[in-house]
Amino acid sequence: MTTYHNVMIRLSDEQWERIREHFPEEHIPAGRPGRKPIPTRKVLEAVLWILNTGAQWHTLPQSYPNYKTVHRRFQQWCRQDVLREVLTDLANTLRARPAR
Repeated sequence: MTTYHNVMIRLSDEQWERIREHFPEEHIPAGRPGRKPIPTRKVLEAVLWILNTGAQWHTLPQSYPNYKTVHRRFQQWCRQDVLREVLTDLANTLRARPAR
């Protein structure tokens, strides 16, 4: 049996504000009918936990959103190159900073 780290991954407000513009779910009108989507930040934190631990989707701790929702959104982000854009943006930001 594999044991995974139970350390929760949480993005700081600064980290989240830096990347939130890349996620299409953040631009859904407030008056839209139907259920409110699970907050993107929570889904991303769950994805980061999976990537950090190497765990299977169904072992996602209950403190995160449902693993099926997390996996579906992760697949959408991969198809739409959202994660690639985030990583490219972060890399470009780091590259533009003066060396210390």
